[in-house]
Amino acid sequence: VMAFAASQVANAFGTDLDAHLQDLMQKLGTDHVPYVLGACDKFLRTALATPGLFRQDVEPEELAQLRGRVEAAYAIRRPLDLASLTRNWHAAAGLLKLYLRELPQPLLTTQLYPYFLSCDDGGNAMAKLSKLADLFGRLPPSYFRSVKQVLAILHDTSVLNSVMSAAELSKIFTPLLLRTQTGLPAQDKPRAEAVVALMIANGAASGALISSVQVAAPAASVASLGSQMAGVS
Repeated sequence: VMAFAASQVANAFGTDLDAHLQDLMQKLGTDHVPYVLGACDKFLRTALATPGLFRQDVEPEELAQLRGRVEAAYAIRRPLDLASLTRNWHAAAGLLKLYLRELPQPLLTTQLYPYFLSCDDGGNAMAKLSKLADLFGRLPPSYFRSVKQVLAILHDTSVLNSVMSAAELSKIFTPLLLRTQTGLPAQDKPRAEAVVALMIANGAASGALISSVQVAAPAASVASLGSQMAGVS
């Protein structure tokens, strides 16, 4: 069992979030946000105004090579400095999208998917934001920390980038953040994109939405979300 558990956290990509953070603490003494997310956030901060950031495609071979270098750095317990591995902002943006795509459980969780989706059902903007804050607070703390960091970088991109608005970014990131176990159903796509666009538009790290979230107890886990939401209409 121990060998199996170790094999599940050997990689920076495609690993359960909490298992990865535990492994990251053992390797590098930090477990705030995932290895790839933290490095991408730091590297991309100076490039948020880059035209087409997060939308422009990267050559698959280049992305695969960068992923390999990241996994190699993780394997030898080296803090990740993307600036030493690439000069391509779009490759780093592609790396972040790849990380989110390969998470076994999306950051907004499949359990809360229908509840997040319903945030687009009527009500004014304030009511929708209040519901979002409540749902964010129901996420396990590790998931909320990670999604908060993703939303902050996307929000700042939407402010600084003349091309990549919150609505444009939501088209790219909705299937990466908000999906069922089998993906994002086509009939849900407009509602889901509207909800994620609202998150991005109000996703400033120190903004009212994020600041109003009351995070669940540290013991909260993805597994407990089903019973937690049973009485929520």
